Amino acid sequence: MLPELESISLTALKPIPTVIHQHLLSRWREYLVVSGLPRKVVATYIAMNAASPLERFNAVREKQYALIEGYRSDFSKHSGTVNANHIDHVFTAVPHQLSTSLDTSAKRFQFAGIIPQQARFRNLRDPIGWYKKARLVIPTLIANSGEQPLTHTHC
Repeated sequence: MLPELESISLTALKPIPTVIHQHLLSRWREYLVVSGLPRKVVATYIAMNAASPLERFNAVREKQYALIEGYRSDFSKHSGTVNANHIDHVFTAVPHQLSTSLDTSAKRFQFAGIIPQQARFRNLRDPIGWYKKARLVIPTLIANSGEQPLTHTHC
């Protein structure tokens, strides 16, 4: 299929043949599940090339869960003066809120309800700062318009 893939022009606005499109969609789905993860996760997927897709994805998912649990167990070891329970609450809230934003119900990260009785950003500044320092989250600014240069509001 490589010659067919190489012949596709991204600048020409003509449809990709269905068989190639289906192949690319399949590879895209694999990429969404596996790629960008630590080498051990990707290596597990590659090493299981002869297994069924379901077996490969299940093995990857096990490695992903182990990675998440490793992060959680490290919170208390590396949190210093920041409350490890607060770090864990934020860790759970970020992917949950990001997944609900796909249906546009969440316009921005909501701080209320993450840590009981602490609904404001200043109360979560230390755990979020800890994540930024550990490079586990990347805060983004909200753009006010799509014009150059982008203007933003601070979170």
